[in-house]
Amino acid sequence: NAEDFEKQIRNLILSSKLESVLMASVDFTEDEVAKFTDYMTENFAVREAYFKAQDYYDTIEISDEELRQRFESERWRFVNKPRLTAVAVQLKFTDPARIAAAEAVVDDAMVQAFYQANQGRFMDYDTNLLKPFAEVKEIARELCINQTVTRQAAEELWQFSAKIEPLLGVEDPVKRLATFVAVAAENGLSAIETGEFEEGARSTGSIADPLVAQEVAKRTLSSPLTEVITGRDGAYVAALLSYQPETPGVFEEKKGDVRKLCLEEAGVAAARQAAAGVQEKLELLSPDEFVAALDLPANKFGAAAIARRSVFMYWPYGRELSAMIPGELSPVLDTVDGAMLRYVVSRHPATAEEKSQENFLMEYMLRNRKFAASQAALEIYLQQNGCFPPNQGPGR
Repeated sequence: NAEDFEKQIRNLILSSKLESVLMASVDFTEDEVAKFTDYMTENFAVREAYFKAQDYYDTIEISDEELRQRFESERWRFVNKPRLTAVAVQLKFTDPARIAAAEAVVDDAMVQAFYQANQGRFMDYDTNLLKPFAEVKEIARELCINQTVTRQAAEELWQFSAKIEPLLGVEDPVKRLATFVAVAAENGLSAIETGEFEEGARSTGSIADPLVAQEVAKRTLSSPLTEVITGRDGAYVAALLSYQPETPGVFEEKKGDVRKLCLEEAGVAAARQAAAGVQEKLELLSPDEFVAALDLPANKFGAAAIARRSVFMYWPYGRELSAMIPGELSPVLDTVDGAMLRYVVSRHPATAEEKSQENFLMEYMLRNRKFAASQAALEIYLQQNGCFPPNQGPGR
């Protein structure tokens, strides 16, 4: 309803202002930036060997009896999930007519108010100062228009919801669908049928936005209509049409799923065992033999990859890399689909030219780290003083 929407907007404005205050409080010295840059731009050259479960599937044999035993012992894993059907209406945020309507109502005063309420979006991070309104006015106008498009679409769908909700009490999904389609047409909207989809699915099939599938799954046949859903590319209102409860699985129907699960688990175990065998053999070799053995195809080590620490932070086990020295082989590192081994060829500081190219990024990363620390400290303070329950601080 309108009251809830206004409350959400107030909370967004307060959160944005709080974020701006915290961001403005973040400060650091040139020495801090230099040390952080030295740390994050250190270059590593590594070789990695991946042992993937799928490479060992051909060596695994699983009998039908083993599959049946697994199925019987974990029937809960192989049930047929509830299935739903729904119908929805959508208002696209990219509709030219909708954008034009928003542009017609957004004036300079609204843009100025948006700028004041969202100062965190308009900071100059080189100077740690708010950019002048005149400098960012057009950007602020565009963002304000986008916000207005979203608000107007939500308001239009709230009005539609108020009309349709009292009419959806019928249990017959065919009649419910006909009612929804008719009221949508009366309001100049086109109804979208979802087709059947599983509870927990990422989309309904005809509607890709995962929020729609999630919200429909929360509804019941006695209360089928969702709230207005603000998605990635539009606003939606959906109604649950039918719900087929969870049913027990039958072995012959689920046999393929059981085999896939058993094969994946056995493959992962085989891959990790193979990695452990390679690691053990390499550790027993002399330094010269060790380096030569890295090139043997059976050991799977790829060519040396060179990247900075800031890149490796996003690699599997990137943080563990910091503790390794040149010439060191890692222990077996478990991955989602098997295992890996890592060998550090070399590590050395970045050149002055390389550092200069990363200077802006390093300042940005350091500022965000300090901002996160300030935000965490504020949340702890507020929780300790009874302002928020645990895990419900600002921004949560």
